[in-house]
Amino acid sequence: TVALLAFAFLYGYVMRTSLTQRVVLCISAIPIAAVANILRVAALIAVTTRWGETGLNRAHDPAEMVALALAFVIFIWLGKVIGCRLPETS
Repeated sequence: TVALLAFAFLYGYVMRTSLTQRVVLCISAIPIAAVANILRVAALIAVTTRWGETGLNRAHDPAEMVALALAFVIFIWLGKVIGCRLPETS
């Protein structure tokens, strides 16, 4: 959640956004992080059910990275949906 919230602030700062868009981005960071984490835990439960503790130990750290990447992708998609754009260069 902290990483995605920090990314929300950075994304809102770098992209050309209105105050409303920045607020939406920051507020949406929490449910996006929650959804990504729920999917991560569900995947880890499935891995543990299939391969036991050994599978869990192998999958735990990579699952965190995949969940974080998924959260970033969802977040960037949301930014595009609400109309965030790169600033124009001169």
